[in-house]
Amino acid sequence: MGVMDEYTGEKRVNRTSVGESLRGSGRKVMDFLSGTVGPVIPIYMCCGMIMAFLTICTAFLGFDANSGVVKIFNGVANAGFYFIPIALGWSAADKLGVQPALGALLGMSLLYSTINGAHGLDIFGIPVYAVSYNGTFLPIMLGVPFLAVVFHLLKRIMPKAMQGFLLPVATMIITVPVVLLALGPVGYVAGTGFSVVFQWLQAHVRFLASALWGAFCPIGVVAGMDKAVFAINMNYMNSVGYDNLFCPGALAANAAVGGSALAVGVLAKRGETRELSLSAGVTAVLGITEPALYGVCLEFGRPLIGASIGGAIGAVFGAFVDLKQYSWAGPGLMTSPTYISADGNMTNFFLCLATIALSAAAGFVATYVMSRRDAAKIYG
Repeated sequence: MGVMDEYTGEKRVNRTSVGESLRGSGRKVMDFLSGTVGPVIPIYMCCGMIMAFLTICTAFLGFDANSGVVKIFNGVANAGFYFIPIALGWSAADKLGVQPALGALLGMSLLYSTINGAHGLDIFGIPVYAVSYNGTFLPIMLGVPFLAVVFHLLKRIMPKAMQGFLLPVATMIITVPVVLLALGPVGYVAGTGFSVVFQWLQAHVRFLASALWGAFCPIGVVAGMDKAVFAINMNYMNSVGYDNLFCPGALAANAAVGGSALAVGVLAKRGETRELSLSAGVTAVLGITEPALYGVCLEFGRPLIGASIGGAIGAVFGAFVDLKQYSWAGPGLMTSPTYISADGNMTNFFLCLATIALSAAAGFVATYVMSRRDAAKIYG
């Protein structure tokens, strides 16, 4: 898209329009990711906490790891991770205005025993790349948008009388080969490559990567990007078996948000602001940051900067001690058992508590120092 230059007669690109188009496309992608991942987060929260609880039971409460109850609930937890493409397929299809069952069916197809990880398959002589789709995110996140394009196109051109029985069949017949031949393998390779990149960052510029991530997280939540990033986060954890970047960084950021809000509570003279800030600060340290972010940090500005500073400091500490989260759960004190190693070693758990304390203290101090001179004017 462009306009004609009045002197040269050449077509000149309208840079403003291009920029706006790119930003609009970026917003649509982020909206799709957050709208798709958000509804399935309870699965990961539940499964992660079950795994953490089983670790406590077998390591400290004397439960037999081979007992029936442990095997059953271990199966529940692992089922959520294994079959996540089905839930994502349903959620993504619903987000894109497609019959959700078709998205779920695409996820089921990828996980079926004769397809998932199978070697020697071909479609009309074209070989199918063997991919293990269980626990993956990107293949289904690429596949469902293509399914949606096919679905809506066929719906426009197909007679309404035939859509009830023919539209789902035609959609799947077109979609599945394209996903298996191209989109699925591309998503798998991209996800694997992403994990390799962050492993490299962890090995070579670990403190920088952690500092940037810890500082970004409070802003990312405000911008609505947190749920979109969960897909990357979960994919990374599925690839390496733990997370020593995203989850620890988010843990530090949430605690820093809490500390920042607590600082406002200490500085504020007005009762309403003080009460809100103190309660929201405690809630944020526990893991729920929205009241502190929207009611305090965004409201006054400086606490958001303080939270970013505290998040960066806490994340760097987490990187220094190689803090690891072993199963996914929302970041906060309430979910700290997910930092207990499967062998029952408590060192990592205690480092998790230290990270929370340091991050909250850093967020508190940064906000207090920035605000103390004119606290009465800012917070009332």
